[in-house]
Amino acid sequence: MSARPDVPTDVHPFPVPASRPLADALWHAVAEAGAGHVHGVPGDYSLRLLEALEETPGLGWAGCSTELGAAFAADGQARARGLGVLCTTYGVGELSALGAAAGWAAEDVAVLHVVGAPAWQRLRGGAAVHHSLADGDGEHWVRIAAEAGAAVHVVAPDRPDALTAALTTWRRDRRPTVLVVPHDLVDLPVPSPPTVAAEPAVAQEARDRAADLARRFVAAAPRATVVLGHLVHRRGLHDAVRELAALGSPLAVLPAGRTAVDDDDPALLGSYQGPLSDPGVRDAVESRSGRVLLGGTLSDTATAGFAHDLSLGETLVVGRDALRWGDEQVRVPIEVATAALVAARRTRGAGGAAEPGGTVRARPARASCAAAPAIDATAAVTQARLWAALEVTLPPAHRVVVDPGTATSGVLASHLPAGTRLESQTTWAAIGFALPAALGAALATPDEGVLAVVGDGAARVTFQELGLVRSAGARIVLVLVDNGGYTIERLLGDPSARHHDVVPWDWPALVRAVVGPDLVDVATPTTDGELRAALAAAFAARDRAQVVVVRTEPLDAPPALHAVARALARSRSRPARSTDAPREGTAS
Repeated sequence: MSARPDVPTDVHPFPVPASRPLADALWHAVAEAGAGHVHGVPGDYSLRLLEALEETPGLGWAGCSTELGAAFAADGQARARGLGVLCTTYGVGELSALGAAAGWAAEDVAVLHVVGAPAWQRLRGGAAVHHSLADGDGEHWVRIAAEAGAAVHVVAPDRPDALTAALTTWRRDRRPTVLVVPHDLVDLPVPSPPTVAAEPAVAQEARDRAADLARRFVAAAPRATVVLGHLVHRRGLHDAVRELAALGSPLAVLPAGRTAVDDDDPALLGSYQGPLSDPGVRDAVESRSGRVLLGGTLSDTATAGFAHDLSLGETLVVGRDALRWGDEQVRVPIEVATAALVAARRTRGAGGAAEPGGTVRARPARASCAAAPAIDATAAVTQARLWAALEVTLPPAHRVVVDPGTATSGVLASHLPAGTRLESQTTWAAIGFALPAALGAALATPDEGVLAVVGDGAARVTFQELGLVRSAGARIVLVLVDNGGYTIERLLGDPSARHHDVVPWDWPALVRAVVGPDLVDVATPTTDGELRAALAAAFAARDRAQVVVVRTEPLDAPPALHAVARALARSRSRPARSTDAPREGTAS
């Protein structure tokens, strides 16, 4: 899997002019960052930006059917390559993308959203231009983007440095970033190359305080379990996690941290989801031995409706921007905080997982496909048989992208091969995410195998983005589960209510219509034997996209999804607690 791109330096392999038009400088900086593609939908305010993009070596245009799909594709691109890019037009375009763009902040994904806007004087003066509310305020959408978690930078005649500021928050800080470019300032001269500000120096005093806090925590909780979250993936902390494991720290993973270590890693206890945790994992995480929350979010979906209990023992929170233990907090980047934790464990030495009396803590049995049905070539396809088949056919080192609902619950209960990278939306949980995100990831890392598992309800939101197979050359394996509607909603409410149903679609015909029969193979297995053969053939073929459509019953769901639905129902019926605080583990 790809690592984070390096922060750019002042060394360039070819001569560059002292200044260049803003759009030219923007796209050259994006190409230099290694983004590869820009996703989006054209609009009249963004046309001059896109014309400059066409002239930029090393940067391609991945035109999408909708801005929502493009934003999800940029999300997948950022997860696979470290950075993603989207370009839309003012108002209608950027708002269409917002349902996915807010997820960048919720899931800590670094996407640069370039918005082509009306001329500067009209934008500032609130002229009644198209795609506005015609109410004298041209900056509604700027404020909305900021409220959705993005760092927003608006180019102005006296603010050419907005480009540098945007590149800095995107590339250095790994934050979702919006750059608004009025169309009459596309040619505004800016320094070339635009300088991305260097990583801010972390004061030695802060480093020392972080090191001291980590040492005191390790001394107080030497057997603490390290619970891994999504920022291990986003910030490339895998080497540090491996060292913690080598030093004796037992590991557990939150749903969004799954595959931060391989399923067969001897240090891994299993998945933690409060009462829905793998056997023995809840006892380890919630015990008096304490725990380290490393880059994770204790959301309702990650904790069975806030049913976790971390009241016993000590808790060290290694967050995105701070290290916290009890009432003490040191503001340092997560990389510095993690390094302090590793150094503290290294100083103490290996063996921290020993229980009192010198007995090594036993690793709990993993919950996985132990209860999977026996192979029966003539049996009808079910959710259980689908995930059992994927366990034995999925090759190592694939990226697996899943939508909320049956797909997420199914994969979390499955045993995944070495090198798998699981991508989900545990916090934002937007249906329609997986298919375009998988396509964006496939374009970002064309040599990497990508699997998307999508339900028919989610597929209806962004299915047209499958056209990237033809227009941009994306290659994925898509497993589309047709179960007649929204199974997760059936489990949360009245299962027979009509609003859970969807109009049946002819998926094989739609696939061929959107992609064309020359670039995709479609299989429609109905039995266990046919399913396993179809999946094996799909993973073996890399020159064409592969779509496997399976039908299951509307209420057929992985057991874990039934349990999550019951837990969320209980959560809705009880009063909120102070421990339901947002973003515990990632907040500054």
